[in-house]
Amino acid sequence: MAQGCAISGAKLIHYSTDYVFDGSRKEYFEADAPDPINAYGQSKLMGELNIIKNMKDFRIIRTSWLFGAHGKNFVDTMLKLSKDMSAVKVVNDQFGKPTYAYDLASKTEEIIGLAPGVYHITNEGVCSWFEFASAIINNAVPCTSKEFPRKQGVRNILCL
Repeated sequence: MAQGCAISGAKLIHYSTDYVFDGSRKEYFEADAPDPINAYGQSKLMGELNIIKNMKDFRIIRTSWLFGAHGKNFVDTMLKLSKDMSAVKVVNDQFGKPTYAYDLASKTEEIIGLAPGVYHITNEGVCSWFEFASAIINNAVPCTSKEFPRKQGVRNILCL
C-alpha cells in the first residue's frame, strides 16, 4: 500500500498502536524507541517501518485503548461481563490512555494537514484497565497480571 501511495502521490494515513512498545511505562512519546513484546506489536511496527521506508508523505498515528459507539471494544466487553458475572476481575497493573474513537477521528483531520511523521494521539490521562473498568461498571474487582497466567509476551486485561 505504501508503495502504491508513493507511486500515485497519495498521502497515507496509517493507524498503529501503543503495542509497538513493551508496556513497561505509563506513557510513551513519538521519539521513544519501539520494543514490541508480541506478534501483534511486531507486525504493527513492521508496517510502520515499511511505510517510512517506501514513502515520504505519510502520517502514522499511534493510539491506544480505542473505544466508541461502533465496533467491539473494552466498554462493550465490560458491560456484557458485568451482566453475566457477579464480579469482573480486571488487571490493575497495566496502564494506558483510553481513547474515544470520535476524538481520534477529529484529530486525524488536523493531522492530515501537518508534516509527515509519527503522531501519538490519545485522550488525556492515564489509568489502569481496572480504573477504566470501574468507570464503566460497578462490579469490577482488581487483580494483578500475575494472577492471570498467559503465554509470555501477551498482555492480560481480564482475570478469569
